[in-house]
Amino acid sequence: MKYTVRLLATGISFVAWSAPAHAYIDPGTGTLIVQGLIGSFVAIATVGGLYLQRIRSAVARVFGKTESSESGEPE
Repeated sequence: MKYTVRLLATGISFVAWSAPAHAYIDPGTGTLIVQGLIGSFVAIATVGGLYLQRIRSAVARVFGKTESSESGEPE
């Protein structure tokens, strides 16, 4: 706890006493940030879908359903 408070105080002091950078951020930088965010969301959704598919398959095996009975075709 003491370490966390000290680290937080140090971080706040660095931000509070920093000099302005006078840097230019062009529109391409904003586009790059948006593209990275969208790519991250798509990657998270894809991985989540894969894990959801594995969980559904495991639950179906536990309860005795097969893949053909889930598709709606008569056995």
